[in-house]
Amino acid sequence: MSHDHDKARAATTAEVSCLGKVPFASFSLANTVINRQRTKHREGRSSYHCTHCQQWHIGTDNGQRAKARHDRHA
Repeated sequence: MSHDHDKARAATTAEVSCLGKVPFASFSLANTVINRQRTKHREGRSSYHCTHCQQWHIGTDNGQRAKARHDRHA
């Protein structure tokens, strides 16, 4: 594999990792949004620092919604 190909793959991984996610400039700003979402019954979210874009993102609810859907249909 060429060095240029490795660079292209790394860029693609970074883009996909951040695709569709809102970047926040700080931990506190991301957590402010999380706290606002909690009032709309969106518990289980957390912020994390992205190693690709160096911004903060809001993580998923760790499968809680999917588990709730599964439990309702079980």
